[in-house]
Amino acid sequence: MDENRVVPDDPEEIRRIIATLPKGIVSVKTIRGKTRYYHQWYEQHKQNTRYVKIEEYPMLKRDIEYRKALERKLEEIGEQSSDKPTFRLNVMTGLALRNLSDDVMDLDRRDCYPILERYLRSSSKKVCVIYGLRRTGKTTLMLHAMDAMTDEELEKTAYIRVERNTWINYLHHDIFELQRLGFRTVFIDEPTLTNDFIGSSSWFADVIAGTGMRVVLSGTDSLGFYFAENDGLYGKAVMIHTTYIPFREHSRLLGTIDVDDYIRYGGVLMKGEFDIEDPPDVIDDLVFRDAETASRYVDIAIARNIQNSLKKLDWGNRFNSLLALYERDALTGAINRVVEDINHRFLAVSLNEDYRSTMLEETYRNVSNDKNLRTRDGIFNLMDLDRINSDLMSALDIRDPDDNTRLNERSVAEIRNYLEKLDVFARMPAETQNPDMDTSSYSICIQPGMRFCQAQEFMRSLNRDPEFRKITPERRKAVYKRVEDTIFGHILEEIVLYDTMKSLNPKRYSVFKLFMDSGDFDMVIVDNEELTCALFEIKHSTSRVATQYRHLIDLDRCDYVERTYGRIVGRCVLYRGGDAKTGKGVNYLNVENYLTRLPESAKAIMKKGVAGKPGTSD
Repeated sequence: MDENRVVPDDPEEIRRIIATLPKGIVSVKTIRGKTRYYHQWYEQHKQNTRYVKIEEYPMLKRDIEYRKALERKLEEIGEQSSDKPTFRLNVMTGLALRNLSDDVMDLDRRDCYPILERYLRSSSKKVCVIYGLRRTGKTTLMLHAMDAMTDEELEKTAYIRVERNTWINYLHHDIFELQRLGFRTVFIDEPTLTNDFIGSSSWFADVIAGTGMRVVLSGTDSLGFYFAENDGLYGKAVMIHTTYIPFREHSRLLGTIDVDDYIRYGGVLMKGEFDIEDPPDVIDDLVFRDAETASRYVDIAIARNIQNSLKKLDWGNRFNSLLALYERDALTGAINRVVEDINHRFLAVSLNEDYRSTMLEETYRNVSNDKNLRTRDGIFNLMDLDRINSDLMSALDIRDPDDNTRLNERSVAEIRNYLEKLDVFARMPAETQNPDMDTSSYSICIQPGMRFCQAQEFMRSLNRDPEFRKITPERRKAVYKRVEDTIFGHILEEIVLYDTMKSLNPKRYSVFKLFMDSGDFDMVIVDNEELTCALFEIKHSTSRVATQYRHLIDLDRCDYVERTYGRIVGRCVLYRGGDAKTGKGVNYLNVENYLTRLPESAKAIMKKGVAGKPGTSD
């Protein structure tokens, strides 16, 4: 701030000066090697941005710094007044919140932000709950909402940060104090850390929101909020779940359209999630970089989430069959095992076998079946598969079951249910040609970064094998490529299937994987009104090969589909290359463009599609 400028003591004089000064922040950006200055501010709930000439920058910067100094002084005067509140928790109020919200002005908003904005502008007697796993933008949502407020609105707004093991009556006291002082909106971060949030959650709606105060609850304890929604907050809450971040939103927020980036980091935001208290290095460590950080994320963001919620629910009497795992510190390992196995064999009998990586088994099959990689003895026959498997178990904190940690069917069902509530996994519709095949338990992982880190550790374990290192570099590279395509291909299928299903109206469209007696369709979209359908193969590839679409033009398979679901109007291969058509009635479409344009891209295929029978020319 300019040292020649005086900060007066009179609050009315301070407010008069503040009204003459510019709001917001000045951003400094480097574009094509040149430094640019931009003034950003909110007015009437709309973000404004203007380019600042280099000669304007020093004065504008001083004016904004002076405004912030005046706002801080005004806050200090309020704290020193005779009506000083007696808060028991960490409470921030008024214009001091502007300093927090300035940090998010350069960040785009989550797609779910309008839900929060509508709530804050409504006369609803409900509370608003923002919940999701770590690094999914919950705090940023609240800061965006604060930043959109006028100064008058912000002066009647408070933010409360709850500490672990806080007594719920302390929180009650501070909110009553805010009501007494005329505050209209309160944001409460991590209320589930109190000793009895779930049991007393109805108080926030009945006693506080019922009087007209806007109450926004936010936190990482997704399961705790889920339990509260089905208990004290049943029918009394507007729920905003942040965990699932579709590809199109992830691309917009982070400025990348690379599907491989999404596979590596999908499920968390690499920027834009602020923690007001924890040091940045603590938060930055909770991303999917390698097996260690992925395992730590599972532990901190998922396993502890489940454990803490179960401890708080009914005073710890809801652990049920997971109690033995929890008491022996084996719950994280059980969850890690489920993360890898759920799509392949989520039955108690297979989970209780000695652990053997499904990635290892599938890679063995794919490499063995690749004629370009075959050797007389077989690459994998020369390797110590048990050692590779042991490395994976150690990296992922997975233990072989013993009599004390063995999973029974009930434990498997409980873990699966909680992982679905946390948006780690999702049950997916699946159809089958075989009436004896059970597809009711078909699930996919919707946290691709978590799956990727397990795959990455598998690649490292493979590379550490002495026999594998004896193979020529060219052949090792070919194996790596085949392994990567196998793993990335499965993850990409899950992304496309889930994003498509979530984007389309379920009343009109059905989206599912179709298991056939020999060979499957990765995705089928059915228009239930027009009785038409489209068939998809999904490939993690940039090349076009006829074998990729052989199922799409198989007459027997297509006849079955048309008899069962309706006329086929589209046959598509979604891959990472450019758009193209074949002479067989099949469209090749770029998968990244398809995902970023959902739901319009899917609707266009259903409307236009690729007409004609398989084998006809375009």
